[in-house]
Amino acid sequence: KYRDLKNPPSIAAIRHGVEWACLEQCDCVVATSPQEAENLRQLLSAQGRIETVPCGINAAHFGSVSPEIARQKLNIDPEMPVILYVGRFDPRKGIETLVNACARLPAPWLLYLVGGSRSGGSDCQEQQRIRFLGKTLGLESRIIFTGRVSQT
Repeated sequence: KYRDLKNPPSIAAIRHGVEWACLEQCDCVVATSPQEAENLRQLLSAQGRIETVPCGINAAHFGSVSPEIARQKLNIDPEMPVILYVGRFDPRKGIETLVNACARLPAPWLLYLVGGSRSGGSDCQEQQRIRFLGKTLGLESRIIFTGRVSQT
């Protein structure tokens, strides 16, 4: 964190010091991706034990259907470029950046936002904000909000 900032806040050095000490003293740190594990290894520790435990999804499940069959099931034109986001709606996830980037793309394309809010969930407000952004940018016909999708 903070490494991409030209002028990181003064707390950055303290935070990195605390994180390094924790990593060196704990039995194990859980990273949610191989990239995160490598970042922890490079930025914080050469010794601490780091295990990777993917969060939230069964990644193997996503490769179990061919793209052609998936497009048929979802009634997507085989020639249509598709951009896919899978996850919860949270400002930290960068969905706003994704939508703004898509707005700059030449048509045709579709953006599928898979996941999102449970009834009364904290991500409901973020999903509404992203819907409004899409509407403001004139992308209502290009952004498909699928809602939560079962992994079965």
